[in-house]
Amino acid sequence: MSKKANMIGKKFDRLTPVEVVGVKRIHLIYRCICDCGNEVEVLGNSLRSGNTKSCGCIRRPNLIGLENEHCIVKAKIKNQMWEISCKHCGGIHIQNQREIKNNAHTRQCEKQKPYNWSGLEREDAIIRRQYGISMEQFDALLEFQGGKCALCSKPIDELRRRMNIDHDHKNGKVRGILCSGCNTGLGQLGDNVEGLKKALYYLENTPFDEYANAR
Repeated sequence: MSKKANMIGKKFDRLTPVEVVGVKRIHLIYRCICDCGNEVEVLGNSLRSGNTKSCGCIRRPNLIGLENEHCIVKAKIKNQMWEISCKHCGGIHIQNQREIKNNAHTRQCEKQKPYNWSGLEREDAIIRRQYGISMEQFDALLEFQGGKCALCSKPIDELRRRMNIDHDHKNGKVRGILCSGCNTGLGQLGDNVEGLKKALYYLENTPFDEYANAR
């Protein structure tokens, strides 16, 4: 043990053993001081082989004070999440280590917009792109329908996430606002008049009734 204990006081990368605190199988366990100031217990063979080089601070760098184009790192929150001071809006935001090192601006900043930002609210931009109408037109059409599904008259004004803008798949023309059930039903019937006529004929002339009358 005395021969191996000569490791005390020697430098192994960022670690310096200061005392033996135990034994695991045949290997001594050393209490080590890391260059960052933290203490850690390490097996002697791990120190000699170089498998353990620090208390873990190499993998978990201290970013406090780091400055890039968009922010200054103020404090560590947890794991790889850091509190930053935004240079654009002056606000305090949370950003992960990778984003900070890659000089990425935070999405929480009100003054930072994506490169493809259209100047419209997200929902407005989506329906303009997909259906060719604005959010204002959507709201006006819904009001014109009395806040109800144009097909079954189910009230849907409080279930906006379940509303569907029905449109002609051939020319893209908007037809109305439907509930999910009616919109799906139209699609299952072919989304055309012929399909609806077939469904109507089926309901008025069911095969079982025709079968029963033929007997």
